[in-house]
Amino acid sequence: MRPNPFDPNNLQNGKHPDSFKMGNPMHAPFAFATRHQEPVEETTGIQPETIDAIKKLLSTMAATFEEHDMFELAEQAKSASEML
Repeated sequence: MRPNPFDPNNLQNGKHPDSFKMGNPMHAPFAFATRHQEPVEETTGIQPETIDAIKKLLSTMAATFEEHDMFELAEQAKSASEML
């Protein structure tokens, strides 16, 4: 059991015991404070080779969709390829 800081028998020369030594974080100033951290700025890029490979894949998909009479999917693949 923790010593009661308000008990007159626990006072040492008129001072309360150190709250850190008592193990009670509620009396410790800033015990629960979060430290400010600078935001991490992530810079990610896509390599041009990857974009070219995706464009080629989408154009192949569009041609395959047109061969199998799936014209709506072919248009979607073409529009996705144009966005890149």
